[in-house]
Amino acid sequence: MSFFPKPFLAYILSLISVLCFLVSPVAAQNAAQLSPEGWLMLQELTTEGIDPKASPTANKNLPPGLPKRLQAWPLTQSETGLRVGVILEWAQAPDVAALSRLDIQASEATTGLQTARVPLTSLDDLLQVPGLLRVQVNYKGKTQLDAGRRDVGGDQVFAGTGLPQPYTGAGVIVGIVDNGFDYTHPVFRHAVTGQSRIVRA
Repeated sequence: MSFFPKPFLAYILSLISVLCFLVSPVAAQNAAQLSPEGWLMLQELTTEGIDPKASPTANKNLPPGLPKRLQAWPLTQSETGLRVGVILEWAQAPDVAALSRLDIQASEATTGLQTARVPLTSLDDLLQVPGLLRVQVNYKGKTQLDAGRRDVGGDQVFAGTGLPQPYTGAGVIVGIVDNGFDYTHPVFRHAVTGQSRIVRA
């Protein structure tokens, strides 16, 4: 037999459910998650003797070049210390003022996602910004064009397998439709002469 009358108990349980429903979005707004890769990066920084929470000048005076195990992370040295490249996932429009206050260099947000370079010293504060859901830290990408050519059957085209002749792509003009590109990038210059490979822009 219950000590409380059933209607009263039902009322209390309903009230608790409503309160949980009202509080949960507020809690979610202030509980951004750092990706597992981010925690691993912080652990490796500590192992290498780099304090992510130290003053910017402490990490600013590191010897040139990061230890090899840390080069897999999108870390860069700046005038204010180490920064990490991240992807921010928002539940609402980004809090531009908060990002500016934390000295975070961020791109324009697209469909709730935004790339940014965050000072390590600001990482904890960033996780508390309202409306931010997730901070994703990724390993640096590695080019694997040799594997890519094989995976799409390019080796067979180069060899002429099942074709009238081999095709290497020599002499082919490639058209790129984009809203802008860095025409000074070395990939657009001849490897030997250094002359631009761009025919028209």
